[in-house]
Amino acid sequence: MQHPESPSSSDPEDRFRPASTRSDGQAAVLRAERVLARYGAGVETAENVRSASNDVWLAGTLCLRMSRRPGADTLLEEARLASVLPSEVGYPEVIASGIEEGHEWVLSRRLPGLNLWHAWPAMTLDQRMAAIEDLWRRHLALQETDLKLLAGLRLPPPRRYRFDPHESAAQLRRLVEVGVLEEGLAPTLWQLVESGQGSIQSVPWRLVHGDPGLTNVQCQEGVVIGLLDLEAAGIGPFDLDLDPLLRILSDPLGDSDSPGPYGLPDAESFAGAFERLIEVAAPMLHLPDASKRLRCYAVLFDLTILTSALGRGVEVETVRGWAGRLRNVAPHRSYLDRIWS
Repeated sequence: MQHPESPSSSDPEDRFRPASTRSDGQAAVLRAERVLARYGAGVETAENVRSASNDVWLAGTLCLRMSRRPGADTLLEEARLASVLPSEVGYPEVIASGIEEGHEWVLSRRLPGLNLWHAWPAMTLDQRMAAIEDLWRRHLALQETDLKLLAGLRLPPPRRYRFDPHESAAQLRRLVEVGVLEEGLAPTLWQLVESGQGSIQSVPWRLVHGDPGLTNVQCQEGVVIGLLDLEAAGIGPFDLDLDPLLRILSDPLGDSDSPGPYGLPDAESFAGAFERLIEVAAPMLHLPDASKRLRCYAVLFDLTILTSALGRGVEVETVRGWAGRLRNVAPHRSYLDRIWS
């Protein structure tokens, strides 16, 4: 489960498929060919890689990302955001951006190496622990982006979190009404939302990634060199990205991506990674009400992901199978209790 903005399909895997294997793929390939040709590249030698949020072509030193849907999307917003980011974020250089037949696209300089998920199996223990530290440092660097520069971009709150209680309450009601969640679970979940909402405004709001993870971090020879894919970025509580990172590292194979050149990582290779993130993020995790906020973020995230899946036409039974984290987010049953136990 990734972007709520992904195209509608009753097949949960359809949004991950490269253009060459989708029913609408030929038109997408032709659009990419026209854009790449303007910059001396072509799709015939480009790698059309798996992606949940848009079509991606890697062509030599170039990376083209193009929206699968016509109309307003987030890629042009991301290109504008890239121009104001601190260099410490390591975001790739944007070469050009535009609209092709109604589809937004961004062409950027391709960073060397692999994403951290694909590089992970070949890394040493020391490299992995250093990568977790640098991953978090680069997320902190995002928060140093000048708020005055961001004001002109009019970024929305992170798209995966409904901080408006009316919106999140409506999401919860829908999930109960269609049978994704048990009615008896709703009061517990709502209590966690209300408890966290009370302290969300007490922490600074900064630029946050909104979709942090190992596949959105680039790594070269065992060293993290930059953050990728800021389509879900927005202005939010400065500890917001911690919850998805902790969730991923507590169950790294739960949202596993396709294997890279070194195959899929195994669970043992992540030993110590969750604990290392807790160490480097300790100043944030020990702020007043941090536990309440992170539990609230965990609930809000899954409410959006699950209702978005229903909106794409995914079967209720399938969505119900994805709701396990919501059932385990209450105290003493979730990964968050490994921090405050």
